[in-house]
Amino acid sequence: MREQLVLKSYSRNTIKTYYNEFSQFLSALKNTPADSLTPERLRAYFLYRTQTLRLSENTIHSRLNAVKFYFEQALHREKIFFDEIPRPQKKTSLPKVIGKSDIVKIFSSVSNIKHLLMLKLCYGMGLRVSEIVNLKITDIDSSRMMVRILNRYSFGTYAIRLREMREAGCRQKWLLSDAEMSEEQPV
Repeated sequence: MREQLVLKSYSRNTIKTYYNEFSQFLSALKNTPADSLTPERLRAYFLYRTQTLRLSENTIHSRLNAVKFYFEQALHREKIFFDEIPRPQKKTSLPKVIGKSDIVKIFSSVSNIKHLLMLKLCYGMGLRVSEIVNLKITDIDSSRMMVRILNRYSFGTYAIRLREMREAGCRQKWLLSDAEMSEEQPV
């Protein structure tokens, strides 16, 4: 198996990972020859590793790739052999920090000026969704560059300073684009 990995120009780290994962697989089999395993037995092996031993998704993927490589490349089994073993779903998580290009994409995809202002205020000032939803036009003071926020969690209000004059321009466009909206209605 190692020679096959080298011939296919796999990296040293991948070869090491495959070798270690396949060794773990062989040690779990004990005296059972690996080439005699059926798809059902392999499925049971990976199910046990996932449910009982609670191996991480990355470990399961690495082990599955190593075993798959052995069966398909070394033993020349059909690729269909591994179709019966589902791969664990990788956990998706939100990035801790959103990049400038992503923020620009988000802002540029919004055509409604009110929604754009809401997104900018939410992102730029770190507001909660509930705080943005309850925001009224009268809460934005363009002359002093302040926004009054009703905080439901402490049942009080606080003011946040706007950093850029562009927000005042946004407020004016917002008012012009929706003249029929009452100033006391929530945003």
